[in-house]
Amino acid sequence: MNPEDRNFDDLADRFHQRIGNTLKGKVRRAVVQRDLADLAPAYAQGRWQVLDAGGGYGQMAIDAAQRGHQVTYCDLSEVMTANAQRQAAEAQVADRITFLTGAVQQQVFPQRFQLVFFHAVLEWLAQPRDTLMQVLSTVAPGGYLSLMFYNRWSLEFNLLRQGDFAPVLANNLGLNAFKLTPGAPLAPTDVIQWLEADLFRVVGCSGVRVFSDYMTKDRRMRAPEEQVLQLELAHSRREPFWRMGRYIHLLCQAPPG
Repeated sequence: MNPEDRNFDDLADRFHQRIGNTLKGKVRRAVVQRDLADLAPAYAQGRWQVLDAGGGYGQMAIDAAQRGHQVTYCDLSEVMTANAQRQAAEAQVADRITFLTGAVQQQVFPQRFQLVFFHAVLEWLAQPRDTLMQVLSTVAPGGYLSLMFYNRWSLEFNLLRQGDFAPVLANNLGLNAFKLTPGAPLAPTDVIQWLEADLFRVVGCSGVRVFSDYMTKDRRMRAPEEQVLQLELAHSRREPFWRMGRYIHLLCQAPPG
């Protein structure tokens, strides 16, 4: 673990309020669940060992446990981990989830996993590529990595759209960033190159929140939530919309053993 990696103990409640069970969080989970259903159909059988690395409030870990998987949850934040444990207990799946507090880079796992979730973590790390390589090593041969990261292209477009040129001109998109805005967004082409260099195959690529984050606040609040979800899913894989997703979801498969 690098000391510059972000720990969210101080912002855990704000994250939950801003994302959690809001429309933003619902779109994120809907895209991931759709991609898994379409591209990794064995996930529905509920027999895998699953790792949720940087699991936050535990929604994906709980979803996997509810489907019958055995899940290992890991997060650097003690506050996030405690909240995830409470959520799992309320969902009556705590017996299927092993909870670990600490950086995933420092964990020693007794087995590799058929599915690893690694969502919204890379953009907060001092050495994202090195950490990604460590996470890839936890995926079993033929297994899947569900990778989600903050999209540099989306952030750059949004800064230009708002006339905030200074970060773009300085090539420092983290300049003047708010506390909940990652300071090191990633270009999808770079991340895909890292994955392919380790022989992982990208089997699916989706944008997350390809239009709803660009809506004005009043329009977004008045829009029927189900229609937003439907249209986000419909456009999340289409050109050129996926490229403008606030986050990018890549479903990747490890080489066979």
